[in-house]
Amino acid sequence: MKRLILLLCIAMLCCASALGENTPYRQRLEADVSIYSGPGEEYDFVRPVGEKGIYTIVEERTDDWGYRWGRLKSGAGWVNLTALNEDADAPIRAYFAPEKLLKDGVYHQYLVENSEYLVRIAIQPRENLRFAQLIRLEWLEEGLGAAEVYCTFNELEKDIPLVAGVVFYGDMTTYGLSFMDEKGDMRCFAFSISGKDGSLIAEEIK
Repeated sequence: MKRLILLLCIAMLCCASALGENTPYRQRLEADVSIYSGPGEEYDFVRPVGEKGIYTIVEERTDDWGYRWGRLKSGAGWVNLTALNEDADAPIRAYFAPEKLLKDGVYHQYLVENSEYLVRIAIQPRENLRFAQLIRLEWLEEGLGAAEVYCTFNELEKDIPLVAGVVFYGDMTTYGLSFMDEKGDMRCFAFSISGKDGSLIAEEIK
């Protein structure tokens, strides 16, 4: 009997270790956060979360790159927790524009190209931005640089997204938004499509 109890205690400790010391817990997720089938980007992309809200994380794991991943209680898959914290300080966030926003939301809009392969991405400021330009980027000797300016906005207001209708001709096609942030610094973010899973990639050019 003592042996059985000891084995049960060891099993419970192993289970607690696998789940993480602080799980389960609740985590706020934006609608555009990507869900993967496993704890790493080498797993299949499942879908975006789809609806902004509070979700329960029931397990944590760390991948080979040091990123923390959380498993959703719903069973939908895993989300990159480290990326959530990295993106929290960015002055903008970008996501595929949902039908609800296009139908009922308030937003700015610019159509780069009218095509059957049109994709609408929403670029949402987390602060007021000035002198914003939607641009096409291409690879130059010194790195990514502006190749064409599509439109200019003197100001993009906080929380009012710019919906850009664009076409991605493969994973090398890159669009961008340059702007002045609230500190007066000029910044530029690039938007492209992952050749692996079709998810939207947004990263700052420095």
